[in-house]
Amino acid sequence: MAIGLKTDIDIAEEVKIKHVSLKSEDTANQWEVEFKYQDEDYSFSLPDIKMIVEARLDELFDYVNKELHKINKIRKLPGGVVIVGGTANLAGIDILAKENYSLPQE
Repeated sequence: MAIGLKTDIDIAEEVKIKHVSLKSEDTANQWEVEFKYQDEDYSFSLPDIKMIVEARLDELFDYVNKELHKINKIRKLPGGVVIVGGTANLAGIDILAKENYSLPQE
């Protein structure tokens, strides 16, 4: 995200943690993310942020699908999936994972 936003890694991480949501209703009327980091003001385009995050998540899910294909477990995940790391905290990641792996929406 830092490369896509042309900013420092720390600032990109702050954007991801505090301002990224994969739920469209959370950001429906918002076009910019503005915040203060270490006494400096920053502003980023929300559509750009969403595009970057969704592209990275697509890559992640594609990689996992390839690995599942190698072990012949295509779309057969009766126990669901566990997402770990910082990305697991993104609002809406559960919905996106359920869509990608054809899991029940509950």
